[in-house]
Amino acid sequence: MKVGDLVRLKKEMWRKPRHRSKKDPGAIGIVYGIAGKGVKVLMHDSTIRVGLIDHWDVIQESKGNKR
Repeated sequence: MKVGDLVRLKKEMWRKPRHRSKKDPGAIGIVYGIAGKGVKVLMHDSTIRVGLIDHWDVIQESKGNKR
């Protein structure tokens, strides 16, 4: 997982009460930042969710800048 990847919260995580969102339980976001085992994800509603890398599945990897 790296900055720019498209990710989705794992299903076993959103079933837990503290991660549950009534609006969109399987919301998709873009990795905004990584620090150690932590990750910041920019969600579709312009909010940033903070969590552990283990709680997210990569849907599509970013290509990055090739020079």
